[in-house]
Amino acid sequence: MRNSPDQPQRRNQALTPDPVCSQSYQLVAQIIRISQDDKRSPLHRAQKLIEIWNKTKRQLKEEPAVIVHMAQWMGKIGREDPAVRRDPRTHSFMAEVAHAAKGQLRYFQPREFAQITLAFAYLNLNHSNLFEALQKATREKMCLLDFQSLGNTAWAWATLGIRNEGFFNALANEFMLRLARAPQPQALEIAPLNLVNIAWAFATLEIENTDLFHAVARCMIPKISAFSAQNISNTAWAFASAGILHDELFGALARQAIEKAPEFTSQGIANTAWAYATLRIRDEELFNTLGHHSSKKLDNLYNGGAEIKPQELANIAWAFAVLDVGHTELFCSCADLATRSNSTINLSDRSLLAWSTTLHFPELVPAFIDPSVLAHGDLDDVSWLQCYQALLATGLIEPSQTFSRYESIVRSFRTETLNSFERQVEKALRGQFQDGQYTLQFGHIVAGIATDFLLEYSGRRIIIECDGDKFHRSTGPNGGIPLGNDRLQDSLLTLHGYEVVHIRDSEVISPNIQSILRSKLRL
Repeated sequence: MRNSPDQPQRRNQALTPDPVCSQSYQLVAQIIRISQDDKRSPLHRAQKLIEIWNKTKRQLKEEPAVIVHMAQWMGKIGREDPAVRRDPRTHSFMAEVAHAAKGQLRYFQPREFAQITLAFAYLNLNHSNLFEALQKATREKMCLLDFQSLGNTAWAWATLGIRNEGFFNALANEFMLRLARAPQPQALEIAPLNLVNIAWAFATLEIENTDLFHAVARCMIPKISAFSAQNISNTAWAFASAGILHDELFGALARQAIEKAPEFTSQGIANTAWAYATLRIRDEELFNTLGHHSSKKLDNLYNGGAEIKPQELANIAWAFAVLDVGHTELFCSCADLATRSNSTINLSDRSLLAWSTTLHFPELVPAFIDPSVLAHGDLDDVSWLQCYQALLATGLIEPSQTFSRYESIVRSFRTETLNSFERQVEKALRGQFQDGQYTLQFGHIVAGIATDFLLEYSGRRIIIECDGDKFHRSTGPNGGIPLGNDRLQDSLLTLHGYEVVHIRDSEVISPNIQSILRSKLRL
């Protein structure tokens, strides 16, 4: 689900080291001229840069700005062509650049730390000796970096997968300090992409910093109309990955996503849908728009247009299912794709599509799977259970049927300890009955669902689910209802002959909890 933001911004002005000799100016001009020569292939341009380096590297090693320029333009060429990134000559060249840069770091301008880091990130090269020195030097001069450099630095380190909480928290503190000094967020000259890069980097490296995300959100909202489609989807993905629900920001993102939906890639749609479902934000207008444009991309695929990947399609369908949003056009298009003879949907994606389709369009499930899939050895446990539940819910297999794979999966389920909410419910339940009148079991498993409690009383079998509103009900413009996966779970439990009762966290703290329980259990 992780999509890197648009390329970070770079200033166009030539770097001018101080002091700088005329030969350096000539080399910089030559580097730029070669790097921008579109008549040559990227590999040819990269080789020309290497030739310049080999001829002049003795004096270049003492020209920090030219070193940075060399790295920047090789990074740009490599970003254009994977062959350049894979070429051993590129790796050898950048190793020499790294060694030269490390020796000249003390003479670098602050923005040049970000620029050379960015170049290595474009090439997906991590030279540990250089980066250890860069990390120290950048942190020492963090206060001198402009917002563009802060954003580019965050993006580059995250792209290379270099996770240093101390470094990133120093970057976050610097950003928030500047924000605190500004009278209004909209007065800050920060391009939307720099804000997206910072959020994306922290989410990608899984570095928790709630204050930073809220500060970024405050800056984003006044600038939201300037966000590109990719800015929107990557922002949504970053905040959802970090578990940060910011109502105002996601409302603004939804409005922009609806307006700019035709500009979204299929991955952008999938990331946006996934983010809203992960945070349980139910916005029917947004999802109807995303569903319509997903269907259009499928139509384009049939006509030789841009491809929508099956995994993206499955993730989109999953998001609709979780938020309990049915979209006939989308799900019928998915089923149509799955039944085509040249379909490339693998079993794992078919499993998720079938499970997602079950709640609103059970008649379409056979387009994705049939009972024979349960004998397939290539399915992982999660995908197998998705198939099993979809086939059960649609009557394609019977609850009485047994499968050795199911028993194996269920044995692997861990029995977790009760949380404080569940302990309160347990105490309230035991207060309703005398010893010997009932049995109460925690973690009873039905149809691959680990339930909270099974209460057996007077011949009745009652599943009791403890539903925290934060995890089991949607929010947003059309929220406040149970999630779709909970509705599917209830139907499977009922199919197996259980009664189902849901206890909300707001009810368990009520002084009337005993009367609430008696009413819900129909005692």
